[in-house]
Amino acid sequence: MENPEVLWAQSRERLFLTIRIIDLKEQNIEILENSIKFIGRNEQNEFNLNLKFYKTINPDDSNWSVKANRVEFNLRKDGSFFWSKLLEEKYNNLRIDWSRWQDEDDSDDEVNQNRSAMLDNFGEFTKTLPSELMDKDFSELFNEDLND
Repeated sequence: MENPEVLWAQSRERLFLTIRIIDLKEQNIEILENSIKFIGRNEQNEFNLNLKFYKTINPDDSNWSVKANRVEFNLRKDGSFFWSKLLEEKYNNLRIDWSRWQDEDDSDDEVNQNRSAMLDNFGEFTKTLPSELMDKDFSELFNEDLND
């Protein structure tokens, strides 16, 4: 079984998930209140994911669609607030989808467009960095609290 890359972003009301799988041939997808169950295959691999959410969603107001190189989920949160994390347990191939991410204070369309363009450029920049660098905790390099 392969472990595909999962991208996520959120707004106050919704979660946006993308499972990156090229040329998905078969899939069985179940959206539940506290998880997504995904079983699928392409020519090379089989996939079996059970992503258990940190909080609950509304499955009846959520949907998914299969694209050529991904499966996209648009999930309605059970409540209108930002989650501090997506899943209960660690998932090694989970990444933030910076192109879709919204902060709690995002409200002005022009600001959002500028931020989106900047984050798109940042996404391209991070592709040039080694993965070990992207996963490293740099807090040990600073002598003081970064929030001050």
